[in-house]
Amino acid sequence: MRDALHLRRKERWPPPSPISPEGRIVGLTTAGCVIASAVAWLAVTIRIALCTKGCAIEPGLGGLVLMPVAVALVAALALLRSILGRPADPEARSAWWWVGLGVIFSVGVVAAASGIPSLTCPDGAKLSFFGYCAGEHGARLPATRWVLQRRLIDVAGVVVGFTLMRSSRWVRVTAPVAGVVFLAGTGLLLVRTLVKS
Repeated sequence: MRDALHLRRKERWPPPSPISPEGRIVGLTTAGCVIASAVAWLAVTIRIALCTKGCAIEPGLGGLVLMPVAVALVAALALLRSILGRPADPEARSAWWWVGLGVIFSVGVVAAASGIPSLTCPDGAKLSFFGYCAGEHGARLPATRWVLQRRLIDVAGVVVGFTLMRSSRWVRVTAPVAGVVFLAGTGLLLVRTLVKS
């Protein structure tokens, strides 16, 4: 009798709505990628925030980045718990989960593309503060501009993220691809902005 009463208390009311198997894959991929990335960012930002002497990066920046990353981690953990608590049903609809896959793919592409410099100079020349390349003997050379290419990569990433990544037929392929792109892009951004600064 006591066990039946205990089980009744543990059941959620109203019961959670079912989720499709494909939606579960997408949801777990989205939550897992955000959790993994947030843990890495938290580790780096805590180290930066706690720095007291000879800091390469201002400790206040670490504290500032720490707050939104912690919120993202808590939200992803809540999402993971929600997904794991829902029963699987092939007939269930999980339309909004596809948004998560498109978002993590797009964020990964945009984060990776942010590493492309806006202006570059040929070998032997140095980019000046005024946006031209200073070559040997004071020669002024035009800088190569990469802004348009960066914007095209950003747009292509968003278009692919919200079209090809939404195929429920290919979810077992697109979910890992989106996860790898997200983790690689955010990892490169982390190394470029907070680790190697």
